[in-house]
Amino acid sequence: EQKDPAQVAAEAKAWGKFAMSHDVVISHLETGRIVQQESLAEAKDVEAGATESYRVTIEGNGRGIMKPPAFHDKIHAQVGTQIAEGAGSCPINTGHLREKATYHAYNMMGVSKVPPTVTRSHEGLPVSVQQWSETKTPILAGITMGKFGSVEHLPKYKDGNPIIGNETAFILSSIKEPERKEKLIASMKEGVAMAILTTHNDQHYGNVMIGDDMSLSFIDNILSSINLISTT
Repeated sequence: EQKDPAQVAAEAKAWGKFAMSHDVVISHLETGRIVQQESLAEAKDVEAGATESYRVTIEGNGRGIMKPPAFHDKIHAQVGTQIAEGAGSCPINTGHLREKATYHAYNMMGVSKVPPTVTRSHEGLPVSVQQWSETKTPILAGITMGKFGSVEHLPKYKDGNPIIGNETAFILSSIKEPERKEKLIASMKEGVAMAILTTHNDQHYGNVMIGDDMSLSFIDNILSSINLISTT
């Protein structure tokens, strides 16, 4: 019996909230049949980036973010943005490899802050699939919404929205509990160090996810790991 698509999506979202070993998740991402896919550019609940990305539902429950090989020069030209300094040395059509390479680089350094990521074939094309972060929120959006504490003390525009200004100062000033702030700072430092080690050209807070426990995940690593592709 074929399930209703809405039911399939709900079950997949619930499955992704359970803590599972990376080996289990990786096996699921590598071998599970993709039963639904949705372009992030058309999704209403997330903000899409410049590169082509899809949210996919995998048979057996669980969701992922799927990316085909990125022809980054063409993409950035289309959206009218200047490609990040240094990204010109990224071989075109290798974005899926860099996503996987970044996951392994973080883990080799003992920094388990990139969701499990694999490469596989889908509809005859090589793609990367990364576990969808069901339990985390984009850091700026989460803090602006007051998810991690009151934002009443922060300066605001006339419409009531907080004035972000310097993003790092805004984030840190919104976390009042010393222990939570220390944990967040430690995670941010690890992210900065790994961005340097993996020659990341697109690390910004739009690509940082935060959990209720102040744990961070670093996503959208398509312009990272330039010097690691040949080793993965």
